[in-house]
Amino acid sequence: MAPIPIAAAILVLLGAAAALRATHGRLTVVGLGVALLGLPLAVGGIPDPLLLAFRTVAVLLALLLLDHAVRRTTSLIGPIRLGGTTEVAIVLAAWLLGLLLGSTMPDARGSAVALATAVALGTAGLTLLCFGHDTLRLGIGAMLALAAGATAVPAFGGGERAALELALAGALLAVAGATTWLAVVGGRVRHDLELADRPRDLRDAG
Repeated sequence: MAPIPIAAAILVLLGAAAALRATHGRLTVVGLGVALLGLPLAVGGIPDPLLLAFRTVAVLLALLLLDHAVRRTTSLIGPIRLGGTTEVAIVLAAWLLGLLLGSTMPDARGSAVALATAVALGTAGLTLLCFGHDTLRLGIGAMLALAAGATAVPAFGGGERAALELALAGALLAVAGATTWLAVVGGRVRHDLELADRPRDLRDAG
């Protein structure tokens, strides 16, 4: 295995872990940025420099939008439902499972590291979508899941890379814009990023 994809995959995993564990809004956005910007290196790079530049600009614009949303509402967000550490362990297990799956697929175009990174990133995204309860984490979860899908399709041997990269850039900007709008509106009404009031502890009932 080449050292650069492995090092980039570690950065992607660290970024996903920050998005899962951090309770500071900007740290969560930074984690997303590390994961998305390190992803092309983890999967072996994008052949066309123009596509790589286009994707990088789209990611940076999406990060600026999300940072604006965090600045306009609050810098602190609540912990994820399973506690953060559990989700990180699930993502790490998904990466190891993807690595094993990739090593048993000799006809795959991508490397085992690329497949493992796509599986881990998709798991992180789905985890945030399932267990996140604030606008920021749900938006980040959708963006991670989209990036994982666009990475996994060519790695498994299908899809046009250029079309996928262009679609991914547009989808990331669309999700970031929607997340920012929801966060700003929620901040004006509720002064936080939560989508709804959290349920009361049953021990406090009555």
